[in-house]
Amino acid sequence: MTATINGLIIDTNLFGVDDLKNSLQPEFCFETLEIVNTAHKAIQHHLEMDYEFCLISEQFPKEELKSFFNDFNKLDKPLRCVFVQLRENVSEDFERQSLANIGFDTIISKRGTKADKEALEIALKDYIDKKEYIEILGGLPNVVEYLMGEIDKIALEKKRGKEKDLNTIFSDHLKDSSQKYDGLRQDYLDKLFETTDKAKAFEEIIKLDIPVDVVNKNLPGLSKDGYIGQSHRVFNRLLNLHGAKKQK
Repeated sequence: MTATINGLIIDTNLFGVDDLKNSLQPEFCFETLEIVNTAHKAIQHHLEMDYEFCLISEQFPKEELKSFFNDFNKLDKPLRCVFVQLRENVSEDFERQSLANIGFDTIISKRGTKADKEALEIALKDYIDKKEYIEILGGLPNVVEYLMGEIDKIALEKKRGKEKDLNTIFSDHLKDSSQKYDGLRQDYLDKLFETTDKAKAFEEIIKLDIPVDVVNKNLPGLSKDGYIGQSHRVFNRLLNLHGAKKQK
């Protein structure tokens, strides 16, 4: 994995930052790496910018960290960055998720070893997945608008005697993302149902007033009861020429 990221370091010791950046390359290239020496200043930085990584020195006591994470949660960011505790050394058999109950996603050493990079890759992958999920949900209104249009088309086709499977439309648009993210399909359907509840009733074509001499021409799909052919162009032309009675 090669990632260009924005990071924030919270550490009273500002020396050795360049060494850390160099040790994490080429897998992790920091576009920006800002440094603050207090948790309070870090909150202000988080308020003003979104980071992929926030690295926090092991020197800060647990109670101060709990207060920091509590303040961060109050920012109500749509996506939580990766929080990493930064230690002088981490043994090979160390459990890197041991501080998850406080708020850390992983723990690395300042040496930037292979094991450190692997730990960061795992944490960053989870972050990227969550970011992609949020972006998909952000585009949900546009997808729902499209699906609503497809539902209207199906209702119109049904009135004209043509059946189309609604499930096929959902499957085509949801199968890739819903297989990757549990619950995404339900998120789409919930939004779709919410939208349909608020939508105006579909205007169904009750009857076409087609003249008898036109019906007698035995045009494909045309009968005295209406048009059941597959051409939307022909159907719309019939509406324009002969009118229709509509009812909500």
